[in-house]
Amino acid sequence: MYAESERNRLSSREYREFVEAEEKREQEERERPLREAERQLNETANQLAQVMRERIQSGRDNEFSPDAAVAKATMSTADASRFNTEQVRVFAANNPDFYPSEGNREILFSYLLRNGIQIANAETFQRAFQRLRDYGLLESAPAPEPIPEPEPEPTPELEPAPNGMQGFDLATGESRFYTDYEVNRMGAEQFRRAFRMTASDQRLARKSW
Repeated sequence: MYAESERNRLSSREYREFVEAEEKREQEERERPLREAERQLNETANQLAQVMRERIQSGRDNEFSPDAAVAKATMSTADASRFNTEQVRVFAANNPDFYPSEGNREILFSYLLRNGIQIANAETFQRAFQRLRDYGLLESAPAPEPIPEPEPEPTPELEPAPNGMQGFDLATGESRFYTDYEVNRMGAEQFRRAFRMTASDQRLARKSW
């Protein structure tokens, strides 16, 4: 009875696994055309982006237009140079993500000149920057160098304290340290005076030391 019940349970589980596998296979078959269409769409988009990238790098960008405020502006070459310098500084101050390398400045100004723009205000620089950035034509700012952690200062090695006893100078009475060697050479009277001990203290000290 138990064996038959176990076979039924296994058969039921195997059947569920079979059904789940079939459903998964059928779903993959249904989604395959969609995945293939998505792949082709991405491939086409990448190809178009590459074409646009090459066009923007070397020719005129028909999808770019300057700010209307300066589209028809006229001024002398000297005035235009001063105006452009002033406006590019305004643009750079408003765009901290723009990396102002020599290469990026050259790319930005060359792009405007290829598109026939001699006079550019901050908004025109902004549009050119966004266009070039979207196609990955600008240099990225280098990653900041890691700040080295300060090396820990070496811990000075402490000299081991000399073995001996603290007592009093026999001549001056001032506090001083006696080494073991000096203590071992003392007579009983010198020991008592050096460490100001009574006779009973001296006996205990000698015994313990």
